[in-house]
Amino acid sequence: SLTDDGLMGLAQYCLLLETLIIANCTSLTDNTLIALGKHCHQLK
Repeated sequence: SLTDDGLMGLAQYCLLLETLIIANCTSLTDNTLIALGKHCHQLK
């Protein structure tokens, strides 16, 4: 299982990812980023 530090690091990464998605929302077509975004959303 993930450690608390691992989860916090992942949460911070997800926040960063969401910022990138918002900044690039009109041009985001990368399936990997989309999948990561969905995973991050479920993580909350």
